[in-house]
Amino acid sequence: MEISRADTAVVFIDPQNDPQNDVLSEDGAAWEAVGASVTENRTVGNMERIFEAARAGGYEVFISSHYFYPTDNGWRMNGPLETSEIETHVFARTGQLDLEVAP
Repeated sequence: MEISRADTAVVFIDPQNDPQNDVLSEDGAAWEAVGASVTENRTVGNMERIFEAARAGGYEVFISSHYFYPTDNGWRMNGPLETSEIETHVFARTGQLDLEVAP
């Protein structure tokens, strides 16, 4: 297998790290639910290693944060986690191009 900077990138999905939704630090809103796993798996340190390796190799890095937008409130097929997240507005935003926290 050949890996080329022309068609390869590093993609991080859902690395929540803002005051309302943070899952990556002890002060984060979701730390009680995920802290043991983040610590045990050395998530933050491993993310830093991947960022450094990508930078050293000249690879693009893309980060896709997880948010709920007003249109997501109409979902009909939620699991318990998604239902809770929508009800508590834990990842709520007013729109895709707006990082303001939705009420």
